[in-house]
Amino acid sequence: MRILIDASTANMGGARNYLRHLLRELPHVAPHDHFALIIPEDIQDILLDDLHQAIQQTSATSGMVCFYPCPAYGAGLLAQLRLRLQWIPQVARRFRADILFSSTGFGTWNSPCPEVLLVRNAAYFCPIYEEQARRFGQNNLNLYIRRCLSTLSIQAAHTVLFPSESIRREVLLHTSLAQKPTHVLHYGVDLSAFSIHDPPQPAIADKIQRWKDQGYKLLLHVSSYATHKNIEVVLEALPAVLRAGHKIKWLTTLSREKTGDKPQYDAFFQRAQSLGLCEIIESSGHLRHEELIWLYRHADLFVFPSYTESFGQPLIEAMAAGLPIVASDRPVHRELGGDAVLYFDTFDPEDCARQILHALASQGATTDWRARSKQQAARYAWRAYARQLVDLLHNVAGLDRS
Repeated sequence: MRILIDASTANMGGARNYLRHLLRELPHVAPHDHFALIIPEDIQDILLDDLHQAIQQTSATSGMVCFYPCPAYGAGLLAQLRLRLQWIPQVARRFRADILFSSTGFGTWNSPCPEVLLVRNAAYFCPIYEEQARRFGQNNLNLYIRRCLSTLSIQAAHTVLFPSESIRREVLLHTSLAQKPTHVLHYGVDLSAFSIHDPPQPAIADKIQRWKDQGYKLLLHVSSYATHKNIEVVLEALPAVLRAGHKIKWLTTLSREKTGDKPQYDAFFQRAQSLGLCEIIESSGHLRHEELIWLYRHADLFVFPSYTESFGQPLIEAMAAGLPIVASDRPVHRELGGDAVLYFDTFDPEDCARQILHALASQGATTDWRARSKQQAARYAWRAYARQLVDLLHNVAGLDRS
């Protein structure tokens, strides 16, 4: 079968990581299919490396995947319409695609073959996001436009795919899915990566080791900065944790260069300074996934305060590392984390502090907690996800998987 994957807007960490993990598994689960990927030009070399490594482990041929770097049309609405109404359908015809898989939430509305659409951005459909955006003084016009484009894409697609039941329910608040085939497929985690004996160390490794030697507990948060990540609630909770006598460092992967919300990013660190917390907050900046695994392994507690996520990949990775986890009490987090996570009232710093303190005080239960986290993470595997996805694409295209 000939499968065209539209990843033309995979220009952020989550979308790129999804694509990399999927591409690593395709030679294993679909060695006889042919794939074409529409991608931003700057990630082609990274994907080629991942693909070649995967092909060496299978019977797949090196020509099973080809790339179509998308043209530099710009980021405006008219440019996106031109890309989706004209260029992507042209690529589909040129590739003779049996099916189009739109993997970043927006479709073509003009596909010459059946289309499966992955809806992956929960912020477009989350009412809390609108409220918080107004609180931060943001203009919601861009949100409304993107929600409209995503809704039109949903209505135009043959089949709609969601990474969690939670985002499917939020989409239902804005558009009908009646008579539309829908599926929920949870993403995966590379469990083998968390069993590597000596993962690559990030540049901050020596500093972390000194903190550990001095008796500090390491609280970890993995994400780029965005308002929906809700890290402000953790910031406001930290003074209570310090007053309780705990020696802590809060390590984040925030990077000013990797966010579009620079005024809010600056305001966050200004607030940290006013609270006298700059000494305990450390930003590693953007890291390679292999370096992140080292961070997970050396942290004592993972904090995940987002108020909207379509899935929450770092949450699953923290469970795979066996970390105790404190997360905001959101449906998607309960869907994925079950009883392996401590939950706090999403916008309540006092409750966040209580749960962090409870986790730090539960050192005697750490072994059981780590086992529970790993057991929960074992439910999610990228290879199983890729196999189910390819089966779905075959079924929608009406072609026998054999």
